[in-house]
Amino acid sequence: MTLTRASLRPTAFRARKGTTVRFTLSAPARVTLTVKGAAKLAVAGRAGANTVRFRRRGLSRGSHRLVIEVAGRTASVLPFKILR
Repeated sequence: MTLTRASLRPTAFRARKGTTVRFTLSAPARVTLTVKGAAKLAVAGRAGANTVRFRRRGLSRGSHRLVIEVAGRTASVLPFKILR
């Protein structure tokens, strides 16, 4: 099971407005999106293209990293920035 083509749009955003996370899975799997020490979201991913809206109030302004895990293993780390 592999994750490819992970991306965030936009990469700089306000916490309450959020961003869209896109990724492709080779097979259905449980996907966990985590911002270290701040937020966690688990979704059921399907084989093929997936889109998830990621919105979390309470994230502080500045640079962060979104860690995407598939079946308990880190598959991708995406940097992003919280504005205002």
